[in-house]
Amino acid sequence: ESAAVFFEEPFGAGGAPPNHISFLSEQSNDALVGFLSPLLPVARAMSVPVLDFDKYQEARDSRQTAEVVVPLVSGFFEANQRVIK
Repeated sequence: ESAAVFFEEPFGAGGAPPNHISFLSEQSNDALVGFLSPLLPVARAMSVPVLDFDKYQEARDSRQTAEVVVPLVSGFFEANQRVIK
C-alpha cells in the first residue's frame, strides 16, 4: 500500500507548505536551528545550501506539521496492518 499527502491550503508562516525539515520533531529542529543559527547568515551570504534550516528558522512549523501528518500516518498504518505469523 502507499499514500500521499498534498497540502492544498495555505500552511505555516506565509502560507508556505512544509519542507522536509518540518517533518522532524520540534525539539530536534529547535536544537539544530539553535546550533546552526550563527552560521545561517554566513551560509546565505555565501549561497551555501543549508538543507532548508534557514526556511525552518522562519517558519517553525514542526508542531503544526505533526498535528496534520501524525494522525494521517497512524491511521494509514492502522488501516493497513497485517498480522505476520
